[in-house]
Amino acid sequence: MFPRKRSLGTNDDEKYVYNGSSIKVCDAYDAIRNFVVKCSLAFMHVIRLIALILFLLPNDHNITRRDIIKSLKPDETFIYETLCILCNKVVVQ
Repeated sequence: MFPRKRSLGTNDDEKYVYNGSSIKVCDAYDAIRNFVVKCSLAFMHVIRLIALILFLLPNDHNITRRDIIKSLKPDETFIYETLCILCNKVVVQ
């Protein structure tokens, strides 16, 4: 399994997928993300998978389309530094 990427900024660690469920919302998002990555699904297949998952869940579920998509987006932060070609130190601009 892939490591958990990030929190969505909600209390998903404490909520379950639906009342009486043994699966936490954050674990469901991780499982969906891992499946999409492992299977290299195209965007349209991901959208159809999300629609199927939401259709199969009971009405009182805590999974949202928006949060599934947010959990799939890469969380990349780039830090660019310019290095001197002679001494390999950071050049301050």
